[in-house]
Amino acid sequence: CSNQDGERLTDKGWDLEKVQYLDCIASSAAQNYIVNQANIEELLEQYEEYEFPADEVKEINYLIGKQYQHCFVRELSEIDGQDSTIPYFCVEVDGAKYDSKDMGYGEHFLLYLFWRITNVEKDTLLIIEEPETYISISSQIHFANYLGKQMAQKGVKVILTTHSPYILSNIRNENIRIVSRMGNIASIITPTENIPA
Repeated sequence: CSNQDGERLTDKGWDLEKVQYLDCIASSAAQNYIVNQANIEELLEQYEEYEFPADEVKEINYLIGKQYQHCFVRELSEIDGQDSTIPYFCVEVDGAKYDSKDMGYGEHFLLYLFWRITNVEKDTLLIIEEPETYISISSQIHFANYLGKQMAQKGVKVILTTHSPYILSNIRNENIRIVSRMGNIASIITPTENIPA
C-alpha cells in the first residue's frame, strides 16, 4: 500500500479534526505521566473533577467487569511538554477508592478508550489500533459491543486493527480485511468464512 495523489483522506474532503487515533501507547503514556509526578496532588488541584453519570458508570462497569459505585476524571490540559490532554481517573468500588496510579494497564486502557470515545463528535472517524491489548476476553467482547453501539448512536466511523477473534466475532465478513505480508508482497483479502472466536 502506498499514498496516491487524489486518494488520501484530505483529498476526499475529510476534516482531519474529525479523525482520531487511539491506541494503548497513548493510554500507557498518560498513566506513566501521572505515576511519575512528584507533586500530583498539587497538579490535580488545578483541574475540576468530573463525575461520570450513573448511566455511563453502568457502561464502564460493563466494559471493565467491575462494579464501580463512582467514577471520576480530571482532564489535565496545557501541560508543558504534553501534546494532548491527560486523563486522571479515580474510581470507588466496595467503599475503596483508587486512581490511575494504582490501576493495571488493562483497566486504565478501557477507561481511556471509554473517555475518548464518549467525547467524540458525530461523524468522527476513529482509528483504533489493537484495542485487545492488556484486556481480558470478556472485556474485548464487551468493547466490540460498546463500539458498535457508539457507531449506531453517534454515526461514528471506525477503522480498527486487531488480532482478536473475539472482537471480530460480531463483525460481518464484508467489513473485515485480512492483511498479510510475505517478504515484500502484501495481500488484502475479505474472508469468506466466519472467523471463529
